[in-house]
Amino acid sequence: MTNRPEPPPIIKGSWEDLLDQAEQLFDQQNDAAIPIFEKVVNGLCRLSAHQRLAADRRLQALLIDAALELQQYLCFRDRYAEALAVNEQVRVLLPEDFQHDFKRQAAAIRLQAGEVDTALAELHAMAADEENGDWGDLLFAALRVRQFAAAQSAVEAAERWVEKTYGGEKQVQKQDQERDRDAAIERAYVAFLRARLAVGQGQPGEALRWFGQAVQLDPDYGDNPQSIYIPLINAGAYAEALTLIRLDHHLPNRAAFWQGVALWRTGKVAEAEQQWRKAVKAEAPAANSVNYAELVLAHYYLGDHEGTGLASVLHAVRQGVQTEENFYLAGLGWALRNDMAAAHIDLQMAQMRHKSLAEGRKLGHDLWQLCTDLLDESKQKQLLGYFEDAQIQRRT
Repeated sequence: MTNRPEPPPIIKGSWEDLLDQAEQLFDQQNDAAIPIFEKVVNGLCRLSAHQRLAADRRLQALLIDAALELQQYLCFRDRYAEALAVNEQVRVLLPEDFQHDFKRQAAAIRLQAGEVDTALAELHAMAADEENGDWGDLLFAALRVRQFAAAQSAVEAAERWVEKTYGGEKQVQKQDQERDRDAAIERAYVAFLRARLAVGQGQPGEALRWFGQAVQLDPDYGDNPQSIYIPLINAGAYAEALTLIRLDHHLPNRAAFWQGVALWRTGKVAEAEQQWRKAVKAEAPAANSVNYAELVLAHYYLGDHEGTGLASVLHAVRQGVQTEENFYLAGLGWALRNDMAAAHIDLQMAQMRHKSLAEGRKLGHDLWQLCTDLLDESKQKQLLGYFEDAQIQRRT
């Protein structure tokens, strides 16, 4: 086996050293991080483009990292105007593709700050840019804040763009199979967006119909039915969700876990437990994989009597996989084991990450629903402050 070379040591007083100091203070939720981040950002902004791009764009990459992390910390502290100022300061110095990413981040910051109309208008303008635009960005942002008129307009605009670009395709360019394939992929994406809109509007039957059309146009959607059935479960449309879950053969533990949730919430406890046992017996995914949470949660729904689920996620956190998801899972696991002090610590860390990325000031309602499944009312009352629109809603 070939050993990977160790990264070069950080030179004291260098830009890398300053950024490392700021990052450590960020992790400690220490506001002393802010002036250090600002020193790095302002100093690198003053350099010429030639200096930033030298040596394989080393200083340009540092500038981007520092600016993003400074924005994140300022969002965590509710200092949104300052975060937006940093975004604009750095954005104008970056290549077009990075400018697009920074613009999207600025819209997310405005959305979290409560500037909903401005944020949605910015996303609309970005989506209308045919070079880099994605009407899905506007749709999902609008659904997040329950602005269904904006969500509807996003889907309609996406559909108009597809028809403008590929309309009459079959008659004009039948011989161009690659272009026909591109048209099918774009139409499948619009169908998928319509499916997600239908879920948000409380039309699960329409969601199934549109998702079926997406799969027909682009079979790759068939490998990811969770993109519809998990939102359907969160919306309480269990029958429709089960229709799709039973077609999910791509990740067995994912399908088994969510099938168990849908069955359990409709009173079929024995069948649900059978699915969760199947989920924990499936091949364990890596701690940073897309379906790792389902493995841990299956253990939790089965009681996690031996602490297997919690031990797994604590190990992942100690190994550096310190994501919002893992901190949430750790907090929930501690609550199940009646250690509410530890539960608070980890849920605070999960909320911090969620908020700093401008994904919302509090954790999502979908995560709260899992808490209402697993925790008694006393524990729920202690933890509901970490979740948006949370309320005690015991299931019987």
